[in-house]
Amino acid sequence: MTTRPKNGIFKPTVFVAHKEPDSVEEALQLDHWEQAITNEFLALLRNNTWSLVPLPQGRKAIGCKWVFKVKEILDGTISKYKVRLVAKGFHQVVRFDFNVTFSPVVKPITIQVVLTTVLTRGWTIRQRFTLASMPIYQMSIFRMPKMVARRLEKVQRDFLWGGGHMEGKTHLVNWEVVCTDKARGGLGIRKLVLLNKALLGKWIWRYASDKDNLWKQVIKVKYGQEDFGWRPKKARGAVGVGVWKEIWKESEWCWNNMILKVGKGNTIRFWTDVWCSETALSHCFPHLFAMAVQRNSTVEEMWDQNSGHGNWNLNFLRDFNDWEMGLVGDFLQVLRGHKPSGVEDSVLWSKGRRAHFRVKETYNLLVRSDDTGFPSKSIWVTRVPTKVCFFAWEATWGRVLTLDRLQRRGLQLPNRCFLCGCEEESVNHILIHCTVVRVLWDIVFGLVDVKWVFPETELTPSSGSCDPLSATTGAVAINQSWVAANQDAAMALLFGVGYAGIIFEESLAFNKSGVGLLMAVSLWVIRSIGAPSTDMAVSELTHASAEVSEIVFFLLGAMTIVEIVDAHQGFKLVTDNITTRKPQTLLWVVSALFSWQQCFF
Repeated sequence: MTTRPKNGIFKPTVFVAHKEPDSVEEALQLDHWEQAITNEFLALLRNNTWSLVPLPQGRKAIGCKWVFKVKEILDGTISKYKVRLVAKGFHQVVRFDFNVTFSPVVKPITIQVVLTTVLTRGWTIRQRFTLASMPIYQMSIFRMPKMVARRLEKVQRDFLWGGGHMEGKTHLVNWEVVCTDKARGGLGIRKLVLLNKALLGKWIWRYASDKDNLWKQVIKVKYGQEDFGWRPKKARGAVGVGVWKEIWKESEWCWNNMILKVGKGNTIRFWTDVWCSETALSHCFPHLFAMAVQRNSTVEEMWDQNSGHGNWNLNFLRDFNDWEMGLVGDFLQVLRGHKPSGVEDSVLWSKGRRAHFRVKETYNLLVRSDDTGFPSKSIWVTRVPTKVCFFAWEATWGRVLTLDRLQRRGLQLPNRCFLCGCEEESVNHILIHCTVVRVLWDIVFGLVDVKWVFPETELTPSSGSCDPLSATTGAVAINQSWVAANQDAAMALLFGVGYAGIIFEESLAFNKSGVGLLMAVSLWVIRSIGAPSTDMAVSELTHASAEVSEIVFFLLGAMTIVEIVDAHQGFKLVTDNITTRKPQTLLWVVSALFSWQQCFF
């Protein structure tokens, strides 16, 4: 207990501590310690911790000791009287006395240092994509209400772009585009409604493909089945059918993507089931189906095994006319190669690999997005940090927060490029056409002896689509002939401008600190790009990068000499007390280093 003295009066502070017993005899004199000892002893007997056996001759018994400890919470209140009976002088041996050991403990500061080192050196961190990570067990059985799906997608959007209930961040790219596949220009985030639809459709597939599972027997007895057991009947009723009724609603589109594989043919209808083509024969040849005698016969019944090697036993109401012989020939051509066998009939999924249902492939089937020709292989490269790839993705769609886009969103800002001060700031200008950036790229590609030509015209992509040639350069709408003549330059430009996205985090527009940042990152890209995942001719770029490897490692090799900080601090060299905030000084340093390398290497 602690007391506070009054002003002018000395009053000592008193601490009351709880004394712990030194021996069992002392502990047994107190009721609470006696109860704790009893509980510990009963726990040892209940868990069979020790086995009491007769002491062998010539052996000493293991000594033991009672350990007493008072457990307190922060305010000093006693939470527990803890008692343990431990052995004295006994050492355990791994895999002899015990098998499980404690895992090593790592301090949080150690993990932070490791992650910082990984990020600064451009290594890829293999981690789960938490934006789309959520339990799908409920979604695989129950239909998700649309209101719940909209709420969850709003949480995902806020997590991706930042913000929430208290702040509103700018959502740069349409959510419909974000939810498309990476190969089509999105981020591969799944729409919850379509994912729920694909998960429910898997039960329709399992009902048709599984034979004697218990859950299928329960559904068959409760609701019945049709088409020789391939399909369940529709769930009817007001009570107790909600789960299967929602699953049954997905049966139509599922069966449109299933094909029956003929075995014996005794459970497949010849005319009305899909087994030898993408649709039923009654739909492919409605004229012949109208004249058929056996419209409900199975494949086994339509096959005549007694005629030599077997033949189709087709009966029609009348003879065919001359103008109908071509239709009959097409019909027989479809049947060629199909005949019953001795195995059981089965079902195949027509839109999946190995003819099996997979949720991922089925989801892509439900999305039905058009191919926009997005150069995903040129943007999502494993050797490049994710932050660079994400900025290149934004620049490809023209969704970088430059001044012209901020004005479109209602901000009253003067639109003037912070680098050259001559023209309005836009994505194409700040990444390609600015005079300051031109000098920067001339120096970068001059170091590696790569020739390139600036584009004079632009191709503006239509709304909702993306020009693959413009995306390859790292900025939207670049001249097609320029990209064809400067593929190496376009490849390096794509990843070089990516790190410029750092400066958009804390500032509203591009500022001059990005010039030095672009220069350093470009040199790093030229050295580390190695073998990109595209079919571009990069032999010249790879050979040139080896010549300037000493400069690159001096600048960005281990990320200890050069430190890239945020937009407010600019680009900083932390070696030999050299610190610069001006792009001209940085370019002079790089030029001097290049001259030094030419002289001594």
